[in-house]
Amino acid sequence: MLHRITRFCFLASGLVLGLISLTTPANPGLIISPTEEAIYLDFSELPVGGISARGIQGWQVERGQVGEGCLQVLPGGFLDITFGVATVHYQFLLKVVHRSNRGNASLSVFVNSSRITSGFVPSQKGFSENVWDVVSYLTRGKNRVRLKVDGQAGPYEIRRVELVSAPRLQAIEAHQMTHDVEGNRPVGKTASFSDRDRRALCWVKMAQDAIGRRLEWWFYAPSGELYFRTSRLADRYNWAWIKIRGRRAAELRGKWRVDLFLNGRYQLSVPFIIGKGSRPQILGIEFPSVIVADGRKNQGRVHFYDPDGDVVRAKFEVVRAVHFSPSSLAPDVEGEVSGSFRFYIYARTRQTVTLKVTLYDSQGNASEPYLLTFQASKS
Repeated sequence: MLHRITRFCFLASGLVLGLISLTTPANPGLIISPTEEAIYLDFSELPVGGISARGIQGWQVERGQVGEGCLQVLPGGFLDITFGVATVHYQFLLKVVHRSNRGNASLSVFVNSSRITSGFVPSQKGFSENVWDVVSYLTRGKNRVRLKVDGQAGPYEIRRVELVSAPRLQAIEAHQMTHDVEGNRPVGKTASFSDRDRRALCWVKMAQDAIGRRLEWWFYAPSGELYFRTSRLADRYNWAWIKIRGRRAAELRGKWRVDLFLNGRYQLSVPFIIGKGSRPQILGIEFPSVIVADGRKNQGRVHFYDPDGDVVRAKFEVVRAVHFSPSSLAPDVEGEVSGSFRFYIYARTRQTVTLKVTLYDSQGNASEPYLLTFQASKS
């Protein structure tokens, strides 16, 4: 997808702050190796065979027992798996083959203490596979996945847990959430829908060599439940939607997502919100702690997350400086739930500068301020 580049430049005595907005993924992704090999823990040979594993640093189970071709975990119990990853530009998927025995138990999934989903029950009576994109929850080095069983009865049966890297292919050239399509193009761009909106639509532009392949949309509710699934043979421009107004989706407020598959292979996830979201967040700011006051530009980047996808302004206020004026800009990140924009700072005067950075959305909600401090020196 092409993004407009908007330039801003704010002048102050001895220091110039210039900002360029350019959206990029907030997390470049992680995999275990550049070979796309999966790591897994498999219980399918039980009870006659052993437990097979690859790439696992360790695992433990609480309140578990051997089942027929599975590990049975009783309510209140959990399965923990630890593994290591290295940082590269890839997606990372968690796949679980499981079922809720007699439908009386559900699953909560945690990655490094972050809850991915809770109260999840597979839709099929037999063993089925469910997939979560967990790349934004991983860290370089040691990681942990916890599958915790909830409910009053059970047990919950787990056959296989797999973590696999999946490169983001160039088959999808562009995608966005929108309210409608005219002339094969989306009408506006948004990541936030009200319960009175007619529908939430996911539009996709495919590469020429992907035309004719099977394209699938999987819409997941905030609980992690697969709400709707549809597919078609891909054309150049494609779209699918869920109805909101007057439908069950209007009552399921929170963060949704659409997973896109091509010929059965995961491509990417598109998040969106139904109902009122929350204020934006600054995830971090990248900038050198010391720059040379010689007039040369130094690049920085503001990483953000906003469930509504409606960040409209970034404000830079001066907390400490010799000579510097406050400034603000309107980053071109409309419709982006997470991303970043670049900025450049250069100085000609020696000083210590502390800036308070705040993001604002279209409803006037402000992020928690983030303090950025750096030194401008002569060498």
